[in-house]
Amino acid sequence: MKQALTYAIHPVENPYEVIDFLEYMGSWMIREAEKWLEIHNPQKQRHLAIE
Repeated sequence: MKQALTYAIHPVENPYEVIDFLEYMGSWMIREAEKWLEIHNPQKQRHLAIE
């Protein structure tokens, strides 16, 4: 996540550097989101109430 913030504040000129980062980070984020959803939204409801 620190690297994502670094890219947001100081964009790089090499697009392949960002693509490599997103390929790794994106797959990790999807896995983590699925874990979170299994705990907090196992029915996969689209519109959850904000608490």
